[in-house]
Amino acid sequence: MKSGITILFFLVIAFMLHAQHTQGVKIPIIEPDQIAKIDVEKAEDNFILYSQALDIPLENPSPFISYSVAMFAEKDIDALEKNTTLWIRFSENGETWGDWNIVERESHAETEDTFWYSTVMFTDKSMRFFQFMYQRKVEEKVSQIKANIHFYSPGDTPKQGLESGIESRSCNCQSPALVKRSAWCPNGTCPAQSFPTTDVMSHIIIHHSAGTNQSNDWAAIIRAIWSGHVNTNGWSDIGYNWLITPDGTFFEGRGPSVRGAHFCGRNARAEGICMVGTYMTQTPTEVSLNTLTQFLAWRSCELDINPMDKAFHASSGLNLLRVSGHRDGCATSCPGDAFYPTFDQVRKNAVRYSDENCSIATSTKDIENNTFSLTTSPNPFQQSIDVVFNSASIGKVEIAMWDITGKKVYQTQMLKDTITLQHNIQSSNLTSGIYVLSIISEVGIVHQKLVKE
Repeated sequence: MKSGITILFFLVIAFMLHAQHTQGVKIPIIEPDQIAKIDVEKAEDNFILYSQALDIPLENPSPFISYSVAMFAEKDIDALEKNTTLWIRFSENGETWGDWNIVERESHAETEDTFWYSTVMFTDKSMRFFQFMYQRKVEEKVSQIKANIHFYSPGDTPKQGLESGIESRSCNCQSPALVKRSAWCPNGTCPAQSFPTTDVMSHIIIHHSAGTNQSNDWAAIIRAIWSGHVNTNGWSDIGYNWLITPDGTFFEGRGPSVRGAHFCGRNARAEGICMVGTYMTQTPTEVSLNTLTQFLAWRSCELDINPMDKAFHASSGLNLLRVSGHRDGCATSCPGDAFYPTFDQVRKNAVRYSDENCSIATSTKDIENNTFSLTTSPNPFQQSIDVVFNSASIGKVEIAMWDITGKKVYQTQMLKDTITLQHNIQSSNLTSGIYVLSIISEVGIVHQKLVKE
């Protein structure tokens, strides 16, 4: 018994990055009733389709080739996934082939009835051909499907200028050195979403990327993840808020308090941190776990949460630990069978680091025999905030407020000519969330965390 499936190939997009031929190419690999048909062999339990050797239409790829697959079905995609399997392999010359690799499903996306997205996968830049194998159970009737594969070459990353700092507004707690988007994507070809949704984050969700654990160019890996999320999944940006690579480098994704695409459609108030790599049979490197510890301590302090506490997460309808794993709210193995059992220690390490290194910032100067205090009321606030600042110093004072994303929402200057300075801030125009009030004077800088109801 034989059947036919149509194969259609064409080039969709190509673009330049880092003055190289860095390309993204989307190719339909399964299309019904088009140009060429390939017979399907019948095994004992499966129909098996083997494609011919197909070109990878990338020009001078470097430093590797990444790829991801989108599948579309007329009916329930979960039934398709249960009864079918897609495999892929690669060759430099079209004659000698590597091993078959199963195309795994992406677990971060919101569940949809007819769409299926793969993880971002990688192969060597020397590969010029690919072949896919499609298996379907004989006894199952599977609806008509289409599938696209997206190949991407991120280009080499400049060797200098990767790391830059991130300023903490509310905590005396240093974040890990941050590689900002402008550094991991210096030509601006991996733009952030145009209209991000900001959230008051209540939980931090830890992931693994289910990709490679080794690279000489981790910024290129981040660009590849961005490309898969945008060009295959159709998202507006990379799904995670932050990423940590096995060498301990801390990367900016969507950034602080921006709603991501990482928690199976339950993303509201959940900030996502991705440990790049696959941790099913091994745990992350010690240096990357050290970065994670510092990140969790810093971010928990900024968000005013305790990693060991539980709280209701409305988007998932679950009572989750403030620092949870992806599998705690979704049907997935992420963040890995080897990594996930260590999470209790991960949380304890973050709390210990916070106790030893982090506190609400009070002053940057130690002036002998000078006492000062800052009080605000009410807190939480609604329409206005009364500020009382006591200090023996006389002189110019600046009062400022920042929201949780670091955006300044209020600023004024005045002359302090008495011990007590009183000031009222009208706040009815501010949205609900966490804010930081700062008093800058000759004494130093005093911070106070505030909450708008």
